[in-house]
Amino acid sequence: MLRCSTTLCALLACGKKDVRVYADKAAAVEARLARPETEFFSELEYPPGFEKFDNSPWQALHSDPGKPAISITGAGTQAMLGCTSAKRILAGCFANIPYIAPYLRGLEDEVMIVPACLFFHYHIEDVVCAHAIADAADGRDTADKAIARLLKNGRADEFLEARKATGEKDVALALKVGTLKAIPEISLRGKYGQVTNALPSAPKP
Repeated sequence: MLRCSTTLCALLACGKKDVRVYADKAAAVEARLARPETEFFSELEYPPGFEKFDNSPWQALHSDPGKPAISITGAGTQAMLGCTSAKRILAGCFANIPYIAPYLRGLEDEVMIVPACLFFHYHIEDVVCAHAIADAADGRDTADKAIARLLKNGRADEFLEARKATGEKDVALALKVGTLKAIPEISLRGKYGQVTNALPSAPKP
């Protein structure tokens, strides 16, 4: 939820108009091969020679706004594609809390906030972020305390150790409130979800 959602926010914030999320690796690779100009964002493993970016918010923010993008992750995009009964699917993170929280308050329908890790790989940051979004939607500002908790429990250090190339820049985007003005909305289209910005007037960074 946290890194995947932040990457999607960054893809929209950089100006991309065609962003798609996949749950199935084979379908994602097939879609990339059909449109080789597509930039591919994923932390999953692929055969040697398959060109891709990491699931990196910083790389996404500095990608080519004129090229389409595909995102497939171990938990986040799986959860998005799994919400088949949802009327609408939105992606939230610390980076877009100031924008998604008031947006959620303005919705008339019931809202369920789903940390993706509950159904796939358990990552404490997803749960902590989900609680912060829920609190913000209820008018309680707990995001900075939530981020401090994540910085203290070592998860950020684990991430930085595993991703030396862009880790610090990714954390600077993902673990700070309001860094990306975008609300990804995912519309299910069979094998993939089409991502648009629920804040279409958001300026480029």
